[in-house]
Amino acid sequence: MIVTFKNTLLLATALTAANISLASARIIEEVIVTAQKTSQSLQDVPISVSAVTGDALRDANISTLSELAVQLPNVNFASEGQRNEQVYIRGFGTNPFNPSFESSVGLVQDEVFYGRAPYFSELPFDVERIEVLRGPQGTLFGKNTVAGVFSLTSRGISEDLQLYMEAGISEHGGTKFEIGAGGMVSDRVGVRVSALNARHDGQLYNYFIDRDEDSFEYSAARLKMLFLLSDNAELELTALTGATDSNFWPNQLYILGDDTREYLQDFDPNIEGDGFDYSMSANTPGTADKDTNTFAAKLSIDLTEATGAEQLDMTVVLASTDMQVTTLADLDGSPADIATIFVDDDYQQYTLEWRFSGRTGAPFGLGEGVDFVTGLYLFKSDYVFHGGFVQGEDAADFILSDDAAQLAGDLALAIPALYALTLTQRDQRYDLNFDRTSESASLFGQFTWRLTDTISVTPGLRMNRETKQADVAGTLSCESIVPVVGGLAPCTFGLVLGANTYELNDQERSVNDFSPKLSLMYAPNDEINFYSTMSVGFKSGGYNALSFSGEQLTYDDETARTIEFGSKGRFFDRSLSLNAAVFYTEFEDLQVLAFNGVFFDVRNAATAVSKGLELDWQWLSPWEAFSLSGALGLLDSYYTSYPGAPSPVADGQDAEQDLAGREVAYAPESSLTVSPKLEIPLGDNLGIQTVLDIVYNGDKYTDTDLDENTKVPANTKLNLRISLGHISRSWAVTVGMKNLTDERTLNAVTDVPFFPGTYYALQAPGREYFASLRLDI
Repeated sequence: MIVTFKNTLLLATALTAANISLASARIIEEVIVTAQKTSQSLQDVPISVSAVTGDALRDANISTLSELAVQLPNVNFASEGQRNEQVYIRGFGTNPFNPSFESSVGLVQDEVFYGRAPYFSELPFDVERIEVLRGPQGTLFGKNTVAGVFSLTSRGISEDLQLYMEAGISEHGGTKFEIGAGGMVSDRVGVRVSALNARHDGQLYNYFIDRDEDSFEYSAARLKMLFLLSDNAELELTALTGATDSNFWPNQLYILGDDTREYLQDFDPNIEGDGFDYSMSANTPGTADKDTNTFAAKLSIDLTEATGAEQLDMTVVLASTDMQVTTLADLDGSPADIATIFVDDDYQQYTLEWRFSGRTGAPFGLGEGVDFVTGLYLFKSDYVFHGGFVQGEDAADFILSDDAAQLAGDLALAIPALYALTLTQRDQRYDLNFDRTSESASLFGQFTWRLTDTISVTPGLRMNRETKQADVAGTLSCESIVPVVGGLAPCTFGLVLGANTYELNDQERSVNDFSPKLSLMYAPNDEINFYSTMSVGFKSGGYNALSFSGEQLTYDDETARTIEFGSKGRFFDRSLSLNAAVFYTEFEDLQVLAFNGVFFDVRNAATAVSKGLELDWQWLSPWEAFSLSGALGLLDSYYTSYPGAPSPVADGQDAEQDLAGREVAYAPESSLTVSPKLEIPLGDNLGIQTVLDIVYNGDKYTDTDLDENTKVPANTKLNLRISLGHISRSWAVTVGMKNLTDERTLNAVTDVPFFPGTYYALQAPGREYFASLRLDI
């Protein structure tokens, strides 16, 4: 599939210039978003935004953010349809394999910012709307939004009582039950309760220990209470809790080297390296359990009458959230017991946002008025990580393997002595302890100055001060089972990992950053506008939680600067909407994860560029039964400077390369979604709806070193669903198939510790049937 900028821009220009009006009884409904912290039409937001309603998510049986991302231009997760927190926008994002690595994509839910990437794997429920903002959003959303923002809004409390229920089943043990109910229970008090339970066995089977490896169960509940304190003030309280229990981690060994295959056949004669057969062979029954709790209070006061202003609203959002994660996984992913990894995370966060928004007259009498939002934001988090590696029973035998000799390099001659020493030791492990406190305070402001009835300018600025304090320690331990002359002998596990004991306390860094923004919009009429936006995003540096030696402990701040030109229009009596944006972004001191032979260090990769185009459309055809929606993304993301980048393992241990001019991982050059919809009435009250999603994603690398074996080829997948329901949408029965043609693809390919030249493969889901029953009254 070949798509060019030229063809796309010609299409947009032709539609803009067209002077044709097709009479139609249908019009595209206006979408209200809060991308600029005020409610406004999506058409009036001068940035590239995708907005998906909760009804659209439910109609498509989309349960995860990663499943949604597949259908959005220039948005990628490291998985498709699976729970995953590796999210990338325009080629840049988040890799959670080092726990100290902060997200480049922000997550906001009901106006609360969440500062840890694992929140992305929570399943959304009782959703009103999901907005995806592309490009740096530092002015209004703060740090760690250099690539963009996911903003989720749950259903609010309605004036009338409402009930929503959905029950669904799918292949491979999938079940889902969701409920939401509430409304005003008196003149002054309202309540809404919602809950979700979802489980799935997945398709990946571990025949070595006889269990499903992609199995999970997720349960969550939300309580909202609304108090109308007066005619001008209201208080909303929210409590949200979620729990995930899952097997871990769902990776298959892929492309086994001959030496690795020969070694592992002693443990499993049927060992294979096929990453496309949904089977694996690992000896450790891994787990990943996560619990989250969030409490928020939102106070809204209309100060217009009290102050005599044209319009003035005050909003205070106070929130706390905590998350506990416990993980155990087979580090080598094989039937041999070489090493396991364990993690215990404890995260607590407190935030306060106090802002004012409204409208005032034009300054100095110039123009038609100003819309503004300004405020104060305080953030504090405490993150405690305890994790490490435990040597397995087969580690000593592994030392005699050809893979170990390759990893040892020049020290291969010492392997016999290392093996003999290993036989004299037991309970070998390496523990990492990381304790980080982050505090930041921000002042932000943005105003839209309507110079004329067609021209407006929007400047904005955020000033932020952040301080991080950290204690970092690594402890290598083992027990000698025979007397050692002259004291303790070195632990061989440390020699294999390149690890030693260290302790660095009271580390501290502070930084001031400024995130400005400037937008200019020209709207000749209510149906079309043209805009340009320049913005800056900031991502703070920090401390490496997985340093094995105390070296390379720190990494620097990351900055993104972008310029974007776009247009948003509605044509043919609002039967067609077309939004387009072109962008150019420069990243300085880009933060990346580099594989160190065992796990991932955080480093800075100098500079990178991301440029491209995003286009989305919706068309209600003259034939009332047919409509068409879709999105196109074109992307060119590459390093402009990256000396000392990690090389593919085939180049040798600790080899480096210069990636200047090479593409960035997780940045396919093109992505396209086309969704034709057919709606046919059946009598006066019933209707049947058929939707086919055609989803194309270009090829992409899935590891920083751009190893050819980690490149996932381009692919096209089809999703089909058929719904029968009431025309008021009060109820619907849906059946469908995801990945209709059972296209076998990989989500990600990465290096396996201990086995150079062998890879982990995370396989994308194959064909899956589903059915659901929904009631919404």
